[in-house]
Amino acid sequence: MLGTLRSLRLTPAMIAGCYFVLSSGWILFSDRLIGTLIDDPARLAWIQTAKGWFFVAVSALLLYVLVSRSQRELERSNDRLDAVVQQTSVLHRVLRHNLRNTCNVIRGTTERLRSDTDTDTDVDDATLLSIVAEETDSLVELSEKTSRLRTLVLDERDHTTVLDLVPVVEASVERLRETTSNVEFRTDLPAHAPVEVHPRFELVVEELLENSLEHNTHEELRVEISVRTVDGSTVFEVSDNGSGLPEIEQDVLEMDVERPMVHSQGLGLWLVRTIVAASGGDFRMVDNDPRGTVARVSVSVP
Repeated sequence: MLGTLRSLRLTPAMIAGCYFVLSSGWILFSDRLIGTLIDDPARLAWIQTAKGWFFVAVSALLLYVLVSRSQRELERSNDRLDAVVQQTSVLHRVLRHNLRNTCNVIRGTTERLRSDTDTDTDVDDATLLSIVAEETDSLVELSEKTSRLRTLVLDERDHTTVLDLVPVVEASVERLRETTSNVEFRTDLPAHAPVEVHPRFELVVEELLENSLEHNTHEELRVEISVRTVDGSTVFEVSDNGSGLPEIEQDVLEMDVERPMVHSQGLGLWLVRTIVAASGGDFRMVDNDPRGTVARVSVSVP
Protein backbone atom coordinates (compact mmCIF):
# COMPACT_ATOMS: atom_id res chain seq x y z
CA MET A 1 0.00 0.00 0.00
CA LEU A 2 2.80 2.40 0.91
CA GLY A 3 4.65 1.56 -2.30
CA THR A 4 1.49 2.28 -4.30
CA LEU A 5 1.10 5.70 -2.69
CA ARG A 6 4.74 6.58 -3.34
CA SER A 7 4.47 5.58 -7.00
CA LEU A 8 1.22 7.59 -7.47
CA ARG A 9 1.74 10.48 -9.88
CA LEU A 10 0.05 13.67 -8.73
CA THR A 11 -1.67 15.70 -11.42
CA PRO A 12 -2.65 19.40 -11.00
CA ALA A 13 -6.27 18.30 -10.56
CA MET A 14 -5.27 15.87 -7.81
CA ILE A 15 -3.28 18.56 -6.00
CA ALA A 16 -6.19 21.01 -6.21
CA GLY A 17 -8.59 18.29 -5.04
CA CYS A 18 -6.43 17.41 -2.04
CA TYR A 19 -6.20 21.08 -1.09
CA PHE A 20 -9.97 21.60 -1.42
CA VAL A 21 -10.89 18.56 0.68
CA LEU A 22 -8.41 19.31 3.47
CA SER A 23 -9.15 23.02 3.63
CA SER A 24 -12.93 22.52 3.59
CA GLY A 25 -12.73 19.90 6.30
CA TRP A 26 -10.50 22.09 8.43
CA ILE A 27 -12.74 25.15 8.15
CA LEU A 28 -15.98 23.28 8.92
CA PHE A 29 -14.56 21.24 11.79
CA SER A 30 -12.59 24.02 13.45
CA ASP A 31 -15.41 26.61 13.22
CA ARG A 32 -17.91 24.27 14.82
CA LEU A 33 -15.48 23.20 17.53
CA ILE A 34 -14.48 26.77 18.44
CA GLY A 35 -18.10 27.99 18.37
CA THR A 36 -19.05 25.23 20.79
CA LEU A 37 -16.18 25.84 23.23
CA ILE A 38 -15.83 29.65 23.19
CA ASP A 39 -18.59 32.09 24.20
CA ASP A 40 -16.55 35.28 24.62
CA PRO A 41 -16.73 37.28 21.31
CA ALA A 42 -13.34 38.99 21.84
CA ARG A 43 -11.60 35.76 22.61
CA LEU A 44 -13.42 34.06 19.75
CA ALA A 45 -12.17 36.72 17.31
CA TRP A 46 -8.56 36.29 18.50
CA ILE A 47 -8.75 32.50 18.13
CA GLN A 48 -10.32 32.80 14.69
CA THR A 49 -7.44 35.05 13.58
CA ALA A 50 -4.83 32.65 14.97
CA LYS A 51 -6.65 29.75 13.31
CA GLY A 52 -6.58 31.60 10.01
CA TRP A 53 -2.84 32.18 10.16
CA PHE A 54 -2.29 28.56 11.18
CA PHE A 55 -4.36 27.43 8.19
CA VAL A 56 -2.31 29.64 5.85
CA ALA A 57 0.97 28.22 7.17
CA VAL A 58 -0.17 24.58 6.98
CA SER A 59 -1.71 24.97 3.52
CA ALA A 60 1.44 26.66 2.24
CA LEU A 61 3.53 23.79 3.58
CA LEU A 62 1.16 21.25 2.02
CA LEU A 63 1.32 22.97 -1.37
CA TYR A 64 5.11 23.11 -1.17
CA VAL A 65 5.31 19.36 -0.47
CA LEU A 66 2.91 18.47 -3.29
CA VAL A 67 4.49 20.78 -5.86
CA SER A 68 8.02 19.66 -4.89
CA ARG A 69 7.04 16.04 -5.35
CA SER A 70 5.52 16.77 -8.74
CA GLN A 71 8.66 18.66 -9.76
CA ARG A 72 10.90 15.76 -8.75
CA GLU A 73 8.73 13.38 -10.77
CA LEU A 74 8.97 15.72 -13.74
CA GLU A 75 12.76 15.90 -13.44
CA ARG A 76 13.00 12.09 -13.29
CA SER A 77 10.77 11.83 -16.35
CA ASN A 78 12.96 14.33 -18.20
CA ASP A 79 16.09 12.38 -17.27
CA ARG A 80 14.52 9.16 -18.56
CA LEU A 81 13.43 10.94 -21.74
CA ASP A 82 16.96 12.29 -22.31
CA ALA A 83 18.36 8.78 -21.88
CA VAL A 84 15.82 7.35 -24.30
CA VAL A 85 16.59 10.04 -26.89
CA GLN A 86 20.34 9.46 -26.61
CA GLN A 87 20.07 5.68 -26.78
CA THR A 88 17.60 5.87 -29.66
CA SER A 89 20.04 8.08 -31.55
CA VAL A 90 22.79 5.56 -30.87
CA LEU A 91 20.64 2.69 -32.09
CA HIS A 92 19.78 4.55 -35.27
CA ARG A 93 23.36 5.46 -36.15
CA VAL A 94 24.91 2.11 -35.19
CA LEU A 95 22.26 0.12 -36.99
CA ARG A 96 22.48 2.25 -40.13
CA HIS A 97 26.27 2.05 -40.12
CA ASN A 98 26.55 -1.68 -39.43
CA LEU A 99 23.65 -2.71 -41.63
CA ARG A 100 25.07 -0.77 -44.57
CA ASN A 101 28.54 -2.28 -44.13
CA THR A 102 27.26 -5.84 -43.68
CA CYS A 103 24.89 -5.60 -46.62
CA ASN A 104 27.69 -4.23 -48.81
CA VAL A 105 29.85 -7.24 -47.90
CA ILE A 106 27.02 -9.66 -48.65
CA ARG A 107 26.22 -7.93 -51.94
CA GLY A 108 29.87 -7.88 -53.04
CA THR A 109 30.35 -11.52 -52.12
CA THR A 110 27.21 -12.72 -53.90
CA GLU A 111 28.18 -10.75 -57.00
CA ARG A 112 31.52 -12.55 -57.02
CA LEU A 113 29.70 -15.86 -56.75
CA ARG A 114 27.45 -14.93 -59.65
CA SER A 115 30.19 -13.49 -61.85
CA ASP A 116 31.82 -15.70 -64.46
CA THR A 117 34.77 -13.34 -64.87
CA ASP A 118 36.19 -13.65 -61.35
CA THR A 119 39.94 -14.17 -61.79
CA ASP A 120 40.71 -14.64 -58.09
CA THR A 121 41.49 -18.35 -58.01
CA ASP A 122 42.63 -18.21 -54.38
CA VAL A 123 39.05 -17.82 -53.16
CA ASP A 124 36.67 -20.68 -53.93
CA ASP A 125 32.90 -20.70 -53.78
CA ALA A 126 32.86 -22.41 -50.38
CA THR A 127 34.91 -19.58 -48.87
CA LEU A 128 32.63 -16.95 -50.37
CA LEU A 129 29.55 -18.76 -49.08
CA SER A 130 31.17 -18.91 -45.64
CA ILE A 131 31.63 -15.12 -45.72
CA VAL A 132 27.95 -14.66 -46.57
CA ALA A 133 26.94 -16.99 -43.73
CA GLU A 134 29.14 -15.15 -41.22
CA GLU A 135 27.79 -11.75 -42.22
CA THR A 136 24.22 -13.06 -42.03
CA ASP A 137 24.88 -14.41 -38.54
CA SER A 138 26.24 -11.01 -37.53
CA LEU A 139 22.97 -9.40 -38.69
CA VAL A 140 20.98 -11.84 -36.55
CA GLU A 141 23.20 -11.13 -33.55
CA LEU A 142 22.87 -7.38 -34.12
CA SER A 143 19.10 -7.73 -34.23
CA GLU A 144 19.04 -9.64 -30.93
CA LYS A 145 21.23 -7.09 -29.17
CA THR A 146 19.15 -4.25 -30.58
CA SER A 147 16.04 -5.85 -29.13
CA ARG A 148 17.71 -6.23 -25.74
CA LEU A 149 18.95 -2.65 -25.68
CA ARG A 150 15.59 -1.29 -26.83
CA THR A 151 13.85 -3.17 -24.01
CA LEU A 152 16.29 -1.77 -21.47
CA VAL A 153 15.96 1.79 -22.75
CA LEU A 154 12.16 1.75 -22.73
CA ASP A 155 11.95 0.01 -19.36
CA GLU A 156 10.93 2.73 -16.88
CA ARG A 157 11.30 0.53 -13.83
CA ASP A 158 13.70 2.15 -11.41
CA HIS A 159 14.77 -0.76 -9.23
CA THR A 160 17.60 -3.18 -8.62
CA THR A 161 17.82 -6.70 -7.30
CA VAL A 162 20.32 -8.63 -5.20
CA LEU A 163 22.05 -11.59 -6.83
CA ASP A 164 25.14 -13.70 -6.23
CA LEU A 165 27.61 -12.78 -8.99
CA VAL A 166 29.75 -15.93 -8.62
CA PRO A 167 27.30 -18.53 -10.05
CA VAL A 168 26.43 -16.10 -12.88
CA VAL A 169 30.11 -15.85 -13.86
CA GLU A 170 30.68 -19.59 -13.47
CA ALA A 171 27.72 -20.42 -15.73
CA SER A 172 28.90 -18.04 -18.46
CA VAL A 173 32.48 -19.33 -18.33
CA GLU A 174 31.30 -22.95 -18.48
CA ARG A 175 29.14 -22.19 -21.51
CA LEU A 176 32.09 -20.62 -23.36
CA ARG A 177 34.35 -23.54 -22.45
CA GLU A 178 31.88 -25.88 -24.12
CA THR A 179 31.48 -23.78 -27.28
CA THR A 180 35.04 -22.54 -27.86
CA SER A 181 38.38 -24.23 -28.35
CA ASN A 182 42.01 -23.18 -27.91
CA VAL A 183 41.03 -20.74 -25.18
CA GLU A 184 42.41 -20.85 -21.64
CA PHE A 185 39.99 -19.54 -19.04
CA ARG A 186 41.37 -18.63 -15.63
CA THR A 187 39.03 -17.67 -12.79
CA ASP A 188 39.68 -16.09 -9.42
CA LEU A 189 36.33 -16.14 -7.64
CA PRO A 190 35.28 -16.01 -4.00
CA ALA A 191 32.71 -18.38 -2.54
CA HIS A 192 29.98 -15.74 -2.76
CA ALA A 193 29.69 -12.19 -4.10
CA PRO A 194 26.25 -10.64 -3.51
CA VAL A 195 25.67 -7.47 -5.52
CA GLU A 196 22.78 -5.03 -5.94
CA VAL A 197 22.30 -4.59 -9.69
CA HIS A 198 19.84 -4.34 -12.56
CA PRO A 199 17.78 -7.55 -13.01
CA ARG A 200 19.44 -8.21 -16.41
CA PHE A 201 23.00 -7.91 -15.11
CA GLU A 202 23.86 -11.39 -16.38
CA LEU A 203 23.99 -9.83 -19.86
CA VAL A 204 26.96 -7.72 -18.69
CA VAL A 205 28.89 -10.89 -17.82
CA GLU A 206 28.00 -12.57 -21.11
CA GLU A 207 28.85 -9.58 -23.29
CA LEU A 208 32.22 -8.88 -21.66
CA LEU A 209 33.29 -12.51 -21.88
CA GLU A 210 32.26 -12.73 -25.54
CA ASN A 211 33.94 -9.41 -26.28
CA SER A 212 37.22 -10.71 -24.84
CA LEU A 213 37.21 -13.42 -27.53
CA GLU A 214 35.80 -11.42 -30.42
CA HIS A 215 38.89 -9.27 -31.06
CA ASN A 216 41.46 -11.74 -29.76
CA THR A 217 43.77 -12.90 -32.58
CA HIS A 218 46.55 -14.21 -30.33
CA GLU A 219 47.66 -17.78 -31.07
CA GLU A 220 47.30 -18.76 -27.41
CA LEU A 221 44.06 -17.16 -26.28
CA ARG A 222 43.81 -16.50 -22.57
CA VAL A 223 40.96 -14.90 -20.62
CA GLU A 224 41.19 -14.18 -16.90
CA ILE A 225 38.05 -13.52 -14.87
CA SER A 226 38.08 -12.24 -11.31
CA VAL A 227 35.60 -11.01 -8.71
CA ARG A 228 36.81 -9.16 -5.63
CA THR A 229 35.74 -6.55 -3.09
CA VAL A 230 37.44 -3.15 -3.17
CA ASP A 231 36.50 -0.26 -0.85
CA GLY A 232 33.00 -1.56 -0.23
CA SER A 233 32.27 -2.31 -3.90
CA THR A 234 32.38 -5.55 -5.86
CA VAL A 235 34.72 -5.41 -8.86
CA PHE A 236 34.23 -7.79 -11.78
CA GLU A 237 37.13 -7.93 -14.26
CA VAL A 238 37.66 -9.68 -17.58
CA SER A 239 41.24 -9.57 -18.88
CA ASP A 240 42.45 -10.92 -22.23
CA ASN A 241 45.72 -11.10 -24.16
CA GLY A 242 44.26 -9.94 -27.47
CA SER A 243 45.16 -7.05 -29.71
CA GLY A 244 43.29 -4.55 -27.54
CA LEU A 245 40.04 -2.67 -27.93
CA PRO A 246 39.64 -1.18 -31.42
CA GLU A 247 40.28 2.56 -31.48
CA ILE A 248 36.77 3.30 -32.72
CA GLU A 249 35.31 1.56 -29.64
CA GLN A 250 37.68 3.46 -27.33
CA ASP A 251 36.53 6.78 -28.81
CA VAL A 252 32.89 5.93 -28.17
CA LEU A 253 33.51 4.93 -24.55
CA GLU A 254 35.71 7.93 -23.77
CA MET A 255 33.26 10.41 -25.26
CA ASP A 256 30.34 8.66 -23.52
CA VAL A 257 28.23 9.30 -26.61
CA GLU A 258 28.25 8.36 -30.28
CA ARG A 259 28.76 11.25 -32.67
CA PRO A 260 27.57 11.05 -36.28
CA MET A 261 31.10 10.37 -37.53
CA VAL A 262 32.02 7.87 -34.82
CA HIS A 263 30.33 4.47 -34.71
CA SER A 264 31.07 1.48 -32.53
CA GLN A 265 31.26 -1.80 -34.39
CA GLY A 266 28.49 -3.37 -32.33
CA LEU A 267 26.00 -2.84 -29.54
CA GLY A 268 27.63 -5.12 -26.95
CA LEU A 269 29.51 -2.41 -25.07
CA TRP A 270 26.52 -0.06 -25.24
CA LEU A 271 24.41 -2.82 -23.71
CA VAL A 272 26.99 -3.24 -20.93
CA ARG A 273 27.13 0.52 -20.26
CA THR A 274 23.35 0.81 -20.12
CA ILE A 275 22.91 -2.03 -17.61
CA VAL A 276 25.85 -0.95 -15.43
CA ALA A 277 24.53 2.63 -15.36
CA ALA A 278 21.07 1.33 -14.39
CA SER A 279 22.80 -0.61 -11.59
CA GLY A 280 24.44 2.55 -10.28
CA GLY A 281 27.88 1.14 -11.08
CA ASP A 282 30.96 2.11 -13.07
CA PHE A 283 32.31 0.59 -16.30
CA ARG A 284 35.86 1.07 -17.63
CA MET A 285 37.99 -0.43 -20.42
CA VAL A 286 41.76 -0.17 -19.89
CA ASP A 287 44.87 -1.62 -21.53
CA ASN A 288 46.20 -4.90 -20.19
CA ASP A 289 49.92 -5.47 -19.55
CA PRO A 290 51.73 -6.45 -21.74
CA ARG A 291 48.90 -6.67 -24.30
CA GLY A 292 45.15 -6.98 -24.45
CA THR A 293 42.28 -5.31 -22.67
CA VAL A 294 40.81 -5.28 -19.17
CA ALA A 295 37.06 -4.70 -18.78
CA ARG A 296 36.33 -3.54 -15.22
CA VAL A 297 32.86 -3.20 -13.69
CA SER A 298 32.28 -1.91 -10.16
CA VAL A 299 28.88 -2.31 -8.49
CA SER A 300 27.47 -1.85 -5.01
CA VAL A 301 27.36 -4.44 -2.28
CA PRO A 302 23.89 -4.78 -0.68
